[in-house]
Amino acid sequence: MEKIKLKPCPFCGGKASLIKNECPDTGYVGWFVYHDCRKFGPHGIKTRLDRDPKCAAQAWNKRKE
Repeated sequence: MEKIKLKPCPFCGGKASLIKNECPDTGYVGWFVYHDCRKFGPHGIKTRLDRDPKCAAQAWNKRKE
């Protein structure tokens, strides 16, 4: 897989991670971006689950002007 670049956290500037989530029962593979941002809350922030890692990265990288 090609390297997917992620923007830093919009709240604290920390590094986010692209996470693969696979269901052993169904074989479904989904991707989301997660960052353990303490400025946002105790559970961090993440994107929705998406079948395509590029779409998950696009959702994370999208910023309002």
